[in-house]
Amino acid sequence: MLADLRMLAREAELFIADPVLRAAVLRDALAFAHLHRARLREIAADPEALRHAPDLAGTPNPPCAALDRLTARLAAAHRDDGLDGFGARALSQRLAAITLAQAGNERIAGTPLPFVYSLLIYRTIYIYCLLLPVALFAAAGWLTPVIVAIVAYVFLGLAEVSEEMSHPFGTAPNALPLDAICRAMEISLAPHLGEAAPEPLAPVEYLLS
Repeated sequence: MLADLRMLAREAELFIADPVLRAAVLRDALAFAHLHRARLREIAADPEALRHAPDLAGTPNPPCAALDRLTARLAAAHRDDGLDGFGARALSQRLAAITLAQAGNERIAGTPLPFVYSLLIYRTIYIYCLLLPVALFAAAGWLTPVIVAIVAYVFLGLAEVSEEMSHPFGTAPNALPLDAICRAMEISLAPHLGEAAPEPLAPVEYLLS
């Protein structure tokens, strides 16, 4: 999505002659990015999203509303001969790629780890660790509890990793840094808007949000 927004800005420079329309299109694209981030993280009133698109916060699907408004701008420009057919086609294909990325992210966010999968993993680990001492005691002796504890730590740790990876858009330490990605979009689009680029987000306690 970051690459698509960068390409959208370059294609807008190529095909949209009106600087006012071009800036409006890019601002709608930034609004979409922040609204999409807020929706993935289930944040109802995200300050950055409200700053970029205060009028879209109450819509049923704010990210889609931002893309719809962007599409309406391009359609109006095409009707008024402010955008030729080749440019309209190129920009519509770019919006299609952004929409596909949006749908993919929403599918990932809306597909939790199946409960049966988690249940099977944990029950298998518990049974294995309970039976492991029987197999180890004759050879390991008093080291058996230490070995079983290490094995249990490894397998339970891997199970927790799979649980955490099933929520990649959250705010956990290992989740995707969506705030930093959106800031990278703002930095990339700032030159096309004639604005100074904001500073990249810095890690807080070695973590990017």
